Amino acid sequence: MIAFAHHRADATWQLAVDEYLLETQSNEGALRTYQWDKTSITFGYNLSYQEVVNCLGSVPRSPIRRLTAGGLVNHQNDYTFSIVIPKKNPFYDLTAKQSYQSIHRTIQAILKNLGVETILHPCVHCEDPRPSEASVNSCFENPVAFDLVRQGSIYQKVLGSAQKRTRKALLLQGTLDKKALPEVDWGIFEKRFLRTFSQKFSVELALQPLPGEEFLKQFLLKYRSNQWNQKR
Repeated sequence: MIAFAHHRADATWQLAVDEYLLETQSNEGALRTYQWDKTSITFGYNLSYQEVVNCLGSVPRSPIRRLTAGGLVNHQNDYTFSIVIPKKNPFYDLTAKQSYQSIHRTIQAILKNLGVETILHPCVHCEDPRPSEASVNSCFENPVAFDLVRQGSIYQKVLGSAQKRTRKALLLQGTLDKKALPEVDWGIFEKRFLRTFSQKFSVELALQPLPGEEFLKQFLLKYRSNQWNQKR
């Protein structure tokens, strides 16, 4: 699996890179971390564009439809990772619930090593659809089964994930809310994240540069288009 350099950009760029890697790294696999600019709002593939706009109200920013499922996310202060897992990797054969648990427990261990205690959100109705895949809601205000949360008077969500499976590979995108983790040194987290996942997925830690705009052109056009964002 190939690791790519950390990068900050807007939603169209980040989602274009992830889909590009899903298409081009389906044999080797890919791992990267990134952050969003302050204008980035994304929503899950299955959601209604008009319902998302109604939910946002007066926010003067255009939401971008993700390739993965899940809810509505305002990426003002997020740390995100994406993993492309080839079909030949046994992890590909896990169910969605199993893959969420595996990845989230790995992040849980990293946070615990940094002195932050979290739990997997209790699975009260495991057989029910994940609510964020069926209706519009703000992901980080409404944790669902297997999200990573801090326990207190209420559950405070710190990590949620979504995925897209093709015949060749699995794309998993996970986002941590940095506001919910104020004590974390994200430079140290990044190093431990890469080290931990290099062991989990045999990642080559010589970070590769991200593809240039010429390689992303068709994907950038897609995520900037009304045809994609307003398709339902």
